[in-house]
Amino acid sequence: MVTDAVPMLRYLTSPAAAEILKILNAATANAEHNDLQSREDLKIVRITADKATWIRRFRPKARGRVGAFDRPTSNITIEVDEVRD
Repeated sequence: MVTDAVPMLRYLTSPAAAEILKILNAATANAEHNDLQSREDLKIVRITADKATWIRRFRPKARGRVGAFDRPTSNITIEVDEVRD
């Protein structure tokens, strides 16, 4: 249930937990506004983290040269649905 997951994520010290909490709050707000679902009845159906584009960055090296490195990014998706009792 979403109401159980929010307090757990809020008190975790991991930076990833803070990002997942933001995404979960956005998903529940969308479900409440767009689909007129109740927040207390929402359940997390699926969470996925997929590869996204790579950001190309450069770091200075010796003798005025530059070293390239890639910084990977990801897309996190959370799907919520109403519990049918």
